[in-house]
Amino acid sequence: MSIFFLHGGEPGLASLLDRLTVKQGTRPPEAGSGTIVIRWGKTAPEPPETKIIGRIRPVLRAEQARTVAALLTQEGIRTVDRKRGKEEPFHYQYVVPVFDTRAIGLFEKKLPHHDGPAFRPHDEQSGRFREIALSGAPFHAKRAARQAVRAVYALGLDYGIVKIATTLKGETLVEEVDPSPIPGPRLSSLFAAAIERLRKEREAGESRPEPLLLGADPEFLLRRPGGRIVSASRYMERMGEAGCDGIILRGQRVILPLAELRPEPSPSPRVLVENLKEAMLRASSQITDPELEWLTGGMPVPGFPLGGHIHFSGIPLTSRLLRTLDTYLALPLVLLEDEQSRRRRPRYGSLGDFRRKRHGGFEYRALPSWLDHPERAAGVLALARLIALSSDSLMQEPLDHPDIRKLYYAGDSTRLLPVARKLWEELETMPAYGEYGTELNRLKREILEETGRAVAEDFRPAWKIPPFGPAKTPLPEIMV
Repeated sequence: MSIFFLHGGEPGLASLLDRLTVKQGTRPPEAGSGTIVIRWGKTAPEPPETKIIGRIRPVLRAEQARTVAALLTQEGIRTVDRKRGKEEPFHYQYVVPVFDTRAIGLFEKKLPHHDGPAFRPHDEQSGRFREIALSGAPFHAKRAARQAVRAVYALGLDYGIVKIATTLKGETLVEEVDPSPIPGPRLSSLFAAAIERLRKEREAGESRPEPLLLGADPEFLLRRPGGRIVSASRYMERMGEAGCDGIILRGQRVILPLAELRPEPSPSPRVLVENLKEAMLRASSQITDPELEWLTGGMPVPGFPLGGHIHFSGIPLTSRLLRTLDTYLALPLVLLEDEQSRRRRPRYGSLGDFRRKRHGGFEYRALPSWLDHPERAAGVLALARLIALSSDSLMQEPLDHPDIRKLYYAGDSTRLLPVARKLWEELETMPAYGEYGTELNRLKREILEETGRAVAEDFRPAWKIPPFGPAKTPLPEIMV
């Protein structure tokens, strides 16, 4: 699969064009050639390609400052409000170039006071910013880089240059986003290297394809029958197949109230569900008080958000894949949430939330915990597998419309129902749907008929976990 860099012949772009190792031009390649098109800037045409990086509508939308501020605020991303002028003085400013879910560079400036020069990220000879390595950057600099990636993704962009400011109190604010940069020499080198890495990753994936591997680390909460929460750290260690996990409170203080399952990964959603039960049995042997309720969902108790993170290996992380997971996985599962669970967003459950893993894969973090029932778990994992295998063919983009994104964050299941129906109609046309049709059709009924609304109750009986079943009770036959 080849890559083509499509541009509009903008003045000043020569610095980037001279460094590219991929084909380039002002006319797109032939439709149907299978080429990945990187469309750069505001003036290049948008070919009818399924694999395109740099769609024009988000680029034009990101030129409107008020729209940018509104979209980022909706995602829980704080921005600088220059009209109000009430921000405290900035401590640091950062310029962060971003390409396809990665911060590809980091430039830092320490400030004595708030007011400074206008944002000119391509003015690299000015001495205003110094480049620092991402790998060894301090905490606030790494957080600025993560926030820049979030901002680019939240605006529907695939690349851009973001200016970030941090305050003396440690707040991270987005100042500006340049959606169609004309980079100078150093930034051109960084973007060219990112495009070359994309080319090599695609070629390696074609020559040595890896099987798709699924993993998960869903969380749950322990509660006494009277309603008091019991910290999982009382019974469990941080690491292991069943362990505890933390919540970061204001001031960066970490507490460890959550229990987390880390089953052995598998290419098969059915086997992964069996591995989940094994992890539950391990947790049951550690949690010695059988009276404690095990709760799942998005936020079964106010103030305790839970995640149902799914891990992917064997497939490259791209903006397109993230948007496909948001659209076909996160959006339909909103219809299974209760009112309390919806309140976890946008701090938790934001669209496009991911984390790269050391093993080379990534963790998709937008979902609430889905441990209600083994059949629910199998359906969610089967859907995640189907989407990953079909991401290049799934074409709907309802979340590109700000109004639909608002419905997602509000958890408006009534108005999202017709959107979910259209999404599922397309999912059923995918070749891989039939491999796990039983699990997928069951989840479809729960979502579209709204019969599977989550409730804050103990999920151990559904899984037959002691004391509600013997230690080695098999799962229902359909799951074996």
